[in-house]
Amino acid sequence: TRMSHGYTQPVRTSSELAQSWFDRGCVWAAGFHREEASHCFQQAIEADESCCMAHWGLALMNGPDYNFSAKQGFYGLAAQPDGYPSLNVAAAAAAKAVVLAAGGPAREEALARALVLRYEWPVTEGTPALQERYADEMERVALLFATDADVQAVCAEALMCLAPWELYESDRTPKPIGLRVKAALDRGLQASPKHIWLCHLKVHYSEMGPVDAFDWHAANALRGAGVEAGHLIHMPTHLDIQVGDYGSSMALNQAAVAADLKLHALSPSRFTIYFGYVIHNMEFCAWAAMLAGCKATALAAAEQIETFLTDEVLRSHPIMPTFNELYLTTRLMALVRFGLWAEILATPFKPDAALYAAHTLFLHYARGVAFGATADVPSGRAEERAFLALLKQTEPGHRRKHNVDIVQMGEVAAEVLAAELLYREGACDQAFGRLEAGVARFDALPYDEPHGWLISVRQTLGALLTEHGRHEAATTVYTQDLAIFPANVWSLTGLKICHEARADPRLAAVERELKVAQQLADVPIGASCACALQSWRQEKCCAP
Repeated sequence: TRMSHGYTQPVRTSSELAQSWFDRGCVWAAGFHREEASHCFQQAIEADESCCMAHWGLALMNGPDYNFSAKQGFYGLAAQPDGYPSLNVAAAAAAKAVVLAAGGPAREEALARALVLRYEWPVTEGTPALQERYADEMERVALLFATDADVQAVCAEALMCLAPWELYESDRTPKPIGLRVKAALDRGLQASPKHIWLCHLKVHYSEMGPVDAFDWHAANALRGAGVEAGHLIHMPTHLDIQVGDYGSSMALNQAAVAADLKLHALSPSRFTIYFGYVIHNMEFCAWAAMLAGCKATALAAAEQIETFLTDEVLRSHPIMPTFNELYLTTRLMALVRFGLWAEILATPFKPDAALYAAHTLFLHYARGVAFGATADVPSGRAEERAFLALLKQTEPGHRRKHNVDIVQMGEVAAEVLAAELLYREGACDQAFGRLEAGVARFDALPYDEPHGWLISVRQTLGALLTEHGRHEAATTVYTQDLAIFPANVWSLTGLKICHEARADPRLAAVERELKVAQQLADVPIGASCACALQSWRQEKCCAP
């Protein structure tokens, strides 16, 4: 790993090798590759068993983090006595760090004494609550070492773990816990403006806030950090995508995947948890490409997921299906996005429906949409029945895609599929009602990037409203969608059609925006949803 000059953290050791391994561990910690960081800290211990901070690092990396906390089931997995992550390893290493810190630098002793408060072994029902005690103590330590950027980073993440992905109110104003996080981040960035761990956390902090408060300094510092850590390369796209920079979102995620695959070739055994980060980057690239109308890139990214997440990998660890199998639906969503109905109907079901629960469920959904779009409504209804039966049997949490649950996704899909079929049956008002319900469910999904449902339901609603001649209502829908997904080619196309139909004076401005957006698209786009690309003039059809 190429080291960022600003991230070297001198610790008490007589071994240059231990210091080097410790620094490497810090880089991977900053990039959320905690398994690789844990390995580095273990190597530092082997180089100098008396290095307090090497044991501290090992303990820290075996604990929860912003993306893998109690909410995602961390404590159940980490209750194992060894392996990764292990709270037994964490507790032992933290205790060892406290012993070794005695008589050493005050900073190291303070960090060690704070971290030991986080763990107990064996794990009990009360173990997750220790995180609050640890975060409170880290806040105290951070104030004692207010100009130490590394201490502020550790403090900020300790606080973030108290409310992962819930630092803001629904109106994008920070909660009290968010303000505590911000205080630590701001102290640290004032001391070291390009500190990669702090910049990473600051992007995570600001991404859920108002767009005009996005921390572009932090995002741009990561762009130029020169560290081959895939997640750090990827992180600026959490802001880029929210301002409609789909080109950057595709390019940086492709670069992130390349860096991750390079490391995976060297240390595949240390990718149990981080595996999800790699396919997250692949999915993010596909999502950006879908918003940009770039079919080739979207399908290539989806194919990368399928190539990387093999059947063998999916069976390699009990957590793999729970946390990763949902990503195998990315290709299905891309096929729906671009109206590739024949490809959907040619996609086979997986032989092991239990292992591929999400793929099976959402293939029924995709087939239902495809049959509806190709005027075979009876077959579409059969797929809908199969989809709903499976959804009813699916337990919440059986499959997760980061913050979003398979059942939550299924509830969005159920509304969209019902609407597509109702529309083809001529029950347009009912169809629009189901799509409005789908929009509500889409909006209610937990915050996540990529969004928990990869195709904006407003784009489907707008397309069918437009096809039915309800241009005023569609204009409102498209305007709302563009506020969420700026400059997306789909809603700009729909808005252009509506403005043309109504001789709206805003047409020229929309045409200029659309011309820019179309530069990334590699397919002609005639409507905001492929399901509306044909004029349905059959009996019972509701298109004009």
